[in-house]
Parts: sequence; structure tokens; C-alpha cells
Amino acid sequence: LSEGTSFGHPSRLQLSMWIWTRGLTLCGRFVRSEARSFSSSARLRACISTTMAEPSLDCKIQDQGALVRRLKEQKAEKAEIDAAVEVLKALKEEAKSTPFVLKTPKGTRDYGPFQMAIRQKTFSKIEECFKRHGAVTLDTPTFELKEILTGKYGEDSKLIFDLQDQGGELCSLRYDLTVPFARFVATSAIKKIKRYQISKVYR
Repeated sequence: LSEGTSFGHPSRLQLSMWIWTRGLTLCGRFVRSEARSFSSSARLRACISTTMAEPSLDCKIQDQGALVRRLKEQKAEKAEIDAAVEVLKALKEEAKSTPFVLKTPKGTRDYGPFQMAIRQKTFSKIEECFKRHGAVTLDTPTFELKEILTGKYGEDSKLIFDLQDQGGELCSLRYDLTVPFARFVATSAIKKIKRYQISKVYR
């Protein structure tokens, strides 16, 4: 471009593309930082061994219990049912003698001070960018009425974690932020909003 070239105000599309590109750049830096903090071969081997480990004792008990119920429903031979019940009893006895192990649930992890410092710095940069262009944030409940979340993607059983009856209402954990936001807009009679939201989802 030649010196002195002037430009008008950027279009909304240009601003959106710039925000999106900037966000990807920041996220890329965050991922690379996380990769460096996880580069230790010992930690990597531990992660692989945990991922490929055999099913936990609780899972074995649940599977064996399901097998016993299935055999009873199918009216299998008594000897076959008794054998399956004996295996289930043995697994339960093993569970009683197994010491309790402190660990995070499958599919989750802890973030220490170093990782959280990276996350917070990354999110703060992204939020500054959104706010600079007039966006506002909001928050919605972690769980919604199940009927609001179902029938949106065709794979409800794979996406939704159901909760127990909450005072007569069937609720589920949100699996994205789009459906709760749509519900918020509909119930608030909002016609126009420039919004961003950074929250946890569960699927």
C-alpha cells in the first residue's frame, strides 16, 4: 500500500474476521504453552497408561450386574445365573478390600496455578477484544429443563447428562451454550444483542 492510503470504517464482517483470527492466534499460543508444560516423557507415559488401562472395578461390577439382570430376564439356565451371581459377589468383595483411591473422574483433569495463569491471561485478552467492539457477557444456569435441551441435534442420548428429579422438574446439564442462550433471548424478549460467553459445558 502506498503511503497516505486512507480507509473508511471497517465493516462488521471485517471486524468479525479480525476477532476470530485474533482468538485463534491466542488459543494457539495457549495450546503450545500447554504442550510444553506436558512435554515430560514420564507424564506422557502415565497419561497413555491411564487412558489404555483396563476398566475400573466399579465398571466391572456394573457390567456384571447388568449381565445378571439380562440372564434373569432371558430366563437362562439356573446354573448360568448362579455362576454370574458368584462372579458379581466376588467383585463386590474385592471392592470392599480395595483401598479408596483419590482421583478425578474419567475425562476430567485438574488445572494447577501455572495452567490457570495461562488460561486466565488468554481469556482476559479475548474478553478485552470482545469488549473493545461493544460485546457484553452473560451467564446461564449450568443445568436446564431437559425438554429445552432435547431434540436439537438428534443425538440427545450421547450429549446429555441427566440429573435426578429437581422438585418435580426433569433437568439436564447443558452440553453447549447456544441452546441456553436461545432460551435466554426468548424469555427476555431481546431483539438485538452483541454477546460473548465463556463457560463450562458437559457432554
